[in-house]
Amino acid sequence: MTKNSDPRRTLKDIYKNSCERISLALKLYGPAAKDAAPKIQETREYETIHNLINSVVSSQKFEEENDYRSALQDTGTWILSAYKKSYFEANAKHAPSILYVVKRGLEVLHALLHRDLRRRQLSSTESQIYFEFKSLVKALPDPRGAQLSQDEIDAQIDEMARKMG
Repeated sequence: MTKNSDPRRTLKDIYKNSCERISLALKLYGPAAKDAAPKIQETREYETIHNLINSVVSSQKFEEENDYRSALQDTGTWILSAYKKSYFEANAKHAPSILYVVKRGLEVLHALLHRDLRRRQLSSTESQIYFEFKSLVKALPDPRGAQLSQDEIDAQIDEMARKMG
């Protein structure tokens, strides 16, 4: 069996690459205190972190449906939606700090990406850190707003393509 024909190998590579990206994002992100006022990274670091998060969220779409995929997608989507300067500025006075919650989300992603790929359900420790993160985000305005379904997104893309061509 070749490397490309083994789905576990491909998933292992996706997780390894995603873990490396989250590690880099955490290094660039730096410290974030729970009660500190948000300090947004420099533009280049900000964009790099945003792109790293986006690539991790996008890569999880290739995994079959299970607890890990759901937790990774949920956490990653929240972080990606919240990691916008306008959201930081609009919610600068919230407690806990938006930057702290985003950093905690990155740490949750990092922890979940270190899983044994044979498992389909979160361990008790993983469940605990995921639900602690969910508790933190409940105290904040949902940055995702009204999200479109994939069918609605596809329809909008098709409509734009028709208008352009």
